[in-house]
Amino acid sequence: MGAGTSHAWHSATFDGEEHRLILELKADEQQLSIRALAALVIERLHDADFPIPGHALIELQFECSETYAADKNGITSCRMFFKALTVSD
Repeated sequence: MGAGTSHAWHSATFDGEEHRLILELKADEQQLSIRALAALVIERLHDADFPIPGHALIELQFECSETYAADKNGITSCRMFFKALTVSD
């Protein structure tokens, strides 16, 4: 899955939180290219509007990724970094 961090975020009119999300993907290159899988994740998550009880998702943005060469079993991996901003309802 991955990891994440959160910290307070403020604007002139809202108090909320900024979240940094790291998703870790793994793929068997014979089945699906890690880059193709990463592209699907970006397509689904970048600027997505997910319901979060008690909060409003203001923004969800893809920032960057790191792709690693295949291991001895032919499994490649990719770390994807996203930023999300939320405010309380």
